[in-house]
Amino acid sequence: MQGNLEASSLDVLSAALDLARVGLARWDTDDQLVAFNNTYRSLVYPNQQDEVRLGRKFVEMAKAYYGQPANLPPGRTTDDMVAERLKRHAAQSTSFEYHSNKRWFRVAERRTPDGGAVGVYIDVTEERRNELMAREGERRLRLLFDNMRNIAYCLGTRGTSGFGYDHDGVKVYGRDAPEMFGTISKDGYADVDAWYKAVHPDDRERYLAAEQERRARGGVYDLEYRFIHPVTEQLRWAREVGWISEDPERQRESLESYIIDITDGKEREAELARVQARMRAALDETHHANLAKSRFLAHMSHELRTPLNAIIGFAQLVAEEHVGAGVSPVYRNYAEAILSGGRHLLTLINDILDLSKVEAGKMELTESDFALSDVIAEASAMLRGQFAGKDQRLAVTVDGLMVRADRQKLLQILLNLLGNAHKFVPPGGHVAVRATLDADGGIALDIVDDGPGMDADEIENAWAPFSRSATSFTTPEGTGLGLPISRSFAELHGGTLDIESRKGHGTTLRLHLPAARVLGSETP
Repeated sequence: MQGNLEASSLDVLSAALDLARVGLARWDTDDQLVAFNNTYRSLVYPNQQDEVRLGRKFVEMAKAYYGQPANLPPGRTTDDMVAERLKRHAAQSTSFEYHSNKRWFRVAERRTPDGGAVGVYIDVTEERRNELMAREGERRLRLLFDNMRNIAYCLGTRGTSGFGYDHDGVKVYGRDAPEMFGTISKDGYADVDAWYKAVHPDDRERYLAAEQERRARGGVYDLEYRFIHPVTEQLRWAREVGWISEDPERQRESLESYIIDITDGKEREAELARVQARMRAALDETHHANLAKSRFLAHMSHELRTPLNAIIGFAQLVAEEHVGAGVSPVYRNYAEAILSGGRHLLTLINDILDLSKVEAGKMELTESDFALSDVIAEASAMLRGQFAGKDQRLAVTVDGLMVRADRQKLLQILLNLLGNAHKFVPPGGHVAVRATLDADGGIALDIVDDGPGMDADEIENAWAPFSRSATSFTTPEGTGLGLPISRSFAELHGGTLDIESRKGHGTTLRLHLPAARVLGSETP
């Protein structure tokens, strides 16, 4: 305790009050502060603790306090509040509560025989908040009862008559209660016997057992059950939650519950279940049809590939004049056309087989460790003649990285992406291959071209199997499966394949492989 009081025992009291969060202050005959505990300063002056010091007059502290706008009640001025506070302080004894800065205080001040004053200050904010919450809860509950839709609140007092209730029975609140249940009298009381009989026979035993358990042991039940409406004879659904409330002052127990008509919800649940069942059946049918398609394509592809290899082989023999040397150039041209068409058809069949395996989840990776630059160099070398034929420049910039992946599938991805760029870049155009470490430690492999670019619809169409763009600068060859298969292969590696493009601004095909695929830098 700061300051001097008449007895040292007040220091003990001050310490106890600090523990209890009660403020204590003492003024002399000149109304100067001569003693106070820490709680008084922190509780009453939370943001102005420097204003509380020995020797200060009460009026000075009041002016400092009410000089803060946050401490003024709405519509009051500093002078008004200071005058009112001084008047109360000057009284022989005063006790009041005031609200400021979002807190409530209870003040008790009394004049001492020597002409001074002593005050006790208690923070009652939580008490007031609890009271306000209780009043608000009561107001909302009353509003709920007055505006209930499809819900009823039942209140009865435990007794020895009428199914365990007193002679008044069960009072039911809720604007729709009479229409909902058909057993409510005009004055709002339920016919309990008629209601029990309305509960569906298959649910009645369970319902009555829950009621008996509540009365016997004070338990709470939460039940969903069916009932036959006594008036319309419709089958309805209800949810009821019941409990017991004790009133010690009146020495009685209330049997309370609320009942909600949930028929509409149950009907929606049933309809949703039917829709889900139809959807599952449709998905199963689609899945089986897709498997059948994949099996058919795989079977037909194998059946076609065997004779096709023979056709390609014989066409190659004729075109290269290994047999029938000196034949007419026209026949040689025919053989070359057969050879070109056969190879294109074989590529299509192989792509269909790959796509079928991916869709069936049977595609597997054959992984090995290799330098990323080697596989990029191999793909570039295989297509460099095609790029040169259109006077296109192919630039490669690759970090020296070792990776673990399926080399053949990664090569196929690169061939598909570079071949795609070759088709869409005009003569004299540029294609760049860049491979670097990404911020997450993975590999970012970009194939950037200065071709015509694509809009959003064209990008979406590019991912569709068998789709081919009309903006190609070469003969529109290809299967239309290159990008879908490449993306599937990228995903098998745990990576992604994305397209970034704007119409008239070229295209970037971005292959990302996760950090787990990176083994480190190449050793020189």
